[in-house]
Amino acid sequence: MKIKKYSIMTLCVFVSILVILNGVIAQDDSVSLPGKAADSFKCKIDFTIANINSLSLVGANLSSFSTALEADNIQLETLAASGNISAFREFVKNTLEPNFKKTREAVNQWRKDNYKNLTKEQKANLKLSYQDIKNTFNDCHKKGLQDHGIQRVELFNKILEQYKERTDKLAAKGIDATALNKVLEDAKTQIVEPLQNRLADANDSQAIKNVLRKYCLFNGCKNGINFHLASKYEIERLKATLTYIKTKLNDTELASKITEAETNLNSAKGLLNEGGLANNNDNGRQVFNKIRTSFETLKKINKNPREVKKEKDNK
Repeated sequence: MKIKKYSIMTLCVFVSILVILNGVIAQDDSVSLPGKAADSFKCKIDFTIANINSLSLVGANLSSFSTALEADNIQLETLAASGNISAFREFVKNTLEPNFKKTREAVNQWRKDNYKNLTKEQKANLKLSYQDIKNTFNDCHKKGLQDHGIQRVELFNKILEQYKERTDKLAAKGIDATALNKVLEDAKTQIVEPLQNRLADANDSQAIKNVLRKYCLFNGCKNGINFHLASKYEIERLKATLTYIKTKLNDTELASKITEAETNLNSAKGLLNEGGLANNNDNGRQVFNKIRTSFETLKKINKNPREVKKEKDNK
């Protein structure tokens, strides 16, 4: 069978498009901000230590717990500065949270054993001191959440800017970027802008936490709005690339493989729409697999068009 010869220019453009695509096909991941999480834990550590210091004024000897939490705070700051999210989470789970639990149990046990022996004045002073400590914690926690929200909005905008840069590179290669730009615009209007507006309206810590849990650019919101940016963008990017291939190569011999890739992408898009904007792990795996399969088909066509044709001929 005669093999159609492709123009060197067309193949070079195709190769450059795959270079841009390669390495960016990935499952959606939630965005983590360890620095702001460390600030939040610091509020809790400061609150706990201040409470221990207050109890020490009436005879409690719990300084070993304060020392442990102070060391934990230093380690948290170190891990946050390193940007090692997995190590940060592991430290919180395996060290900080257990230390909080031990401290809480020790404080409760001391109160159970000694509170009844305190004078009326001591009890009144402890109550006033606790209220001051609690107010300080609330202010600290609220500010930490506000800062966290501001940083998240900035991070989301930065991510969209990076996606826009990729989009512009594809457009420069001749790819129709209309659908890609629409995905980015929808991400801004459906996630970033509402997140920013709701944060500005939130009056207390709980309201801020509710907002942060509601709007996710990827798929990190358990019961909120998940935009699934990575999946939506990759689907439209691959579809646009397939359209480019069809118009530039104009080869009916490759039509079945191109149609196969398009079918997978349309199915992936349908699964996203079927799941709405809620998180769906099963759909998520299927979406990723269909995107990956389509991408591998594109790589195979680029690597050796003859092999693709042989597969078709042998069926």
